[in-house]
Amino acid sequence: MAARTMVTGFALVLACTGCATDSGAGKTPTCDHPGVCKIDVHVLGCTVSPPLDDIVVSGRDRMIQWELVGSPNIKFARQNGIFLKDDPQHEFGPGNRPDSRKFKVPDKNSIKGIHYYKYGIQLMDGDTACPQIDPGIINHG
Repeated sequence: MAARTMVTGFALVLACTGCATDSGAGKTPTCDHPGVCKIDVHVLGCTVSPPLDDIVVSGRDRMIQWELVGSPNIKFARQNGIFLKDDPQHEFGPGNRPDSRKFKVPDKNSIKGIHYYKYGIQLMDGDTACPQIDPGIINHG
């Protein structure tokens, strides 16, 4: 009985350890707490790697902030670094770029239900535009 308990406990520790280390790339970013929701955008030159997953937003009045990590010469485009492609009910406020490596967009998330919004990311390498990236935001209102 003691051996079975020890094996079960060891298995639980391994399972929990696996969960605790799965906080890096490839995990769907969630925005479910008050304050700023930081989304890291890993760049190597004009390439975003790994590709961005959709962002899941729960709760009202969230601020989503994308931050570039990696290649220091890559910046967000000044006007349209992050832009919503479909927002017919105006759930998102105008974005702003507090510095060249960060971009913020307010999300009201005021409509009940689950709603999907495509957005674009425009990065620049000096004066040259990088290929546009098109992930999405999933609002859980």
